[in-house]
Parts: sequence; C-alpha cells; structure tokens
Amino acid sequence: DKRSKSTMTEEEKAQEAIFEQAKNLCTHPSQKAVVTAVRAEYHLSQGRAELAAKYLAQCPAILEPFADTSVRLALPMLNIDDPQSYGGSALARDALKSNLPLITYLS
Repeated sequence: DKRSKSTMTEEEKAQEAIFEQAKNLCTHPSQKAVVTAVRAEYHLSQGRAELAAKYLAQCPAILEPFADTSVRLALPMLNIDDPQSYGGSALARDALKSNLPLITYLS
C-alpha cells in the first residue's frame, strides 16, 4: 500500500467521526479517557502508530501508565517481538519499528 500514512481514507475519516461522536456523548472525563484509549488502539492496529501515540499521551496514567506505554512503544523498535505490545497487528508491529511513535508519545 503506497498511500501516505498521514492521509486518511474515507473509511478512516468516518471512523474518526464516530470516535468524536462517542466522545461528545460522554458526560464524565473518565468516559472520554476510555474513548481516547480505544481510539489510540484503533489507530495502532491500523499501523498509524504516531497518531496512536498522540492519543495514548492524552490518556490518564490509570489507563495507560507512562512506563508501560513507553516500553510498549519501544519494544518493536528494539527488535523485541512482544505481540502484546502491538496487539497482534502486523501493521502496528511494522509501524512501531520506527522511533517516531515513541518520540511522539514523549513529546
């Protein structure tokens, strides 16, 4: 697939709209945090690791502990194959071989 990872397809745009709609229905910050965490996992599974890292950074530590998330984003880059770190998604594993997701998360 040669399309740019920074360009969203119509399907991805529709998915983003669904996440926004879900977030707008939330009445408590904890509910919004869960939507954000799910959104991060969705983007990671689709190989959009930098966008996933952006959303992971917005999650409270109770959902995404800093140390755990940092290690999770670093393992594939270090050639440590831990399917749990990328949810078994080949797209996520490949996207996490770069250090950009970790840099995005830490920024």
